[in-house]
Amino acid sequence: MKLGEYISTPVFWMVYVEGRTSPSRKWEKREEAEAEAMRLTIKEGRDAYILEAVQGYAIPEPQTIKIFIDKEPWE
Repeated sequence: MKLGEYISTPVFWMVYVEGRTSPSRKWEKREEAEAEAMRLTIKEGRDAYILEAVQGYAIPEPQTIKIFIDKEPWE
């Protein structure tokens, strides 16, 4: 992948609980994220928000290139 190229990924949702750590699980179905948000609101006694991914960034895989040394092979 070159700088400026795009990749595609299916839409997903995450649940954020107010005052807690960052979300760490992706939900492929909004209904599952909603159920998790309700569960966490009751469990934690805090507001929970459903976040929908709209854009992201990726680190491309490193490419291997050959390096030529500036000297004669017999030296």
